[in-house]
Amino acid sequence: MDLHTLKIFETVERLGSISLASRELQFAQSNITMKIQQLESDLQTTFIHI
Repeated sequence: MDLHTLKIFETVERLGSISLASRELQFAQSNITMKIQQLESDLQTTFIHI
């Protein structure tokens, strides 16, 4: 886990959308999804239910 990943998570939570976070952060949605999944794996929990 790193600060970059936490920033991505914070942005998704604040905006309530991976799509909106990807626009704000200028990342592909797939990259944001991958980072969230990585964080979930590291912490052994689920943050986003799809």
